Amino acid sequence: MIPFYAQVDLDDSTADSYDSMSLSDKASAKQSAYAKLDDDGVKKAKEKAKKLAEEVLKKAQDGEDFDKLIEKYGWDLGLEDPSTGYYFNKDTTGYPEELVKDAFKLKENGISTELTENDTYGYFIIKRLPVDMDYVEQNIDDMIYSYDTPAISKLYNERMDKMEVKYCDQWDKITADSIT
Repeated sequence: MIPFYAQVDLDDSTADSYDSMSLSDKASAKQSAYAKLDDDGVKKAKEKAKKLAEEVLKKAQDGEDFDKLIEKYGWDLGLEDPSTGYYFNKDTTGYPEELVKDAFKLKENGISTELTENDTYGYFIIKRLPVDMDYVEQNIDDMIYSYDTPAISKLYNERMDKMEVKYCDQWDKITADSIT
C-alpha cells in the first residue's frame, strides 16, 4: 500500500528524526502533515503518491522481489510478514472493497496489472499468493473468528430482520415470577 500521504514533505524538525522512526511513527508524522494540507497540497500529494505507486507497480511487473518492494515502499502497518500476506475470502469485511475484488481477479502468484485505488487509503499493488496450509493450520482459530464470525452475524441479522414477531393477549401478563 502506498497511501496518499506517503510523499508529503515534513517540517525540518520531524524530517531530522524521520529515518530513525518506526513505520508507525513515520505514518503518523506523514498523516499529520497531510492533514494540514490545503486542497491544492492534497492534490499534489496524491499525484506524487500515484507516481511512486506506478513506479513500484512497474518494478513488481518486471519481476523485482515483491517482499523487498513491500519492505522499501510499503506503508501497511498491519502487514507484519509480507510473505504471508492477508487471508480473506470474497465476503470478507474490514478490507477495502476494491482490494478484495481486485485480488480475486488475479491468478495464484499473479501481480496487479494496474493500481487499485481506494479513496481512504491510497494505492494498492497486489500479488495473489498461494495458500500456505502450514500458516492456515497454525492460525485456524483466529481465521475462523475473523472470517466466519462476521459472516455468521450477517446471516443471523438478515434472518432476524425477516422475522415477524406477533404478541398474544397474554404477553403483557408475563413477569419474571410467572415463568419461574
